[in-house]
Amino acid sequence: MLFAERCARCRGNRVFRDCGDHAGSGDRAGRPGPPDDSGNGHPDVRAWPHSDEESGKPRYATLTCDPIGGTHKNAKAACAELALAIGDISKVPPQRAFCLAVWIPVDAAATGSWKGVPIKPFSETITNDACASISYGHVFDF
Repeated sequence: MLFAERCARCRGNRVFRDCGDHAGSGDRAGRPGPPDDSGNGHPDVRAWPHSDEESGKPRYATLTCDPIGGTHKNAKAACAELALAIGDISKVPPQRAFCLAVWIPVDAAATGSWKGVPIKPFSETITNDACASISYGHVFDF
């Protein structure tokens, strides 16, 4: 299973990381913790992006790849890309799209396992939410 998060909090024109404590089965914000690893080789992704810039409310999405589901709007594409990358988000190619290089940074991070083996932890600060949505295929595009 794969656990992914992208989180931050908007404050004016700057974005600050605010991921809470992911110990145990949830965190202080009431978000669920990483799924249990069944060793089936199919990723489960739970993604927490930064707060919506207009409403200030956090957006959440879950992605399950066996079977494909969750609240992720591009689950089928994200699961296909993760499968080709053997669960390694850093190897998922970007979408064929453009984003403006306006610096409103968003942190993206992922930990988890693939077929019961821990994957290399993933962490990157990305230029802004639009760029984060396309930088790793459809994984953070929700």
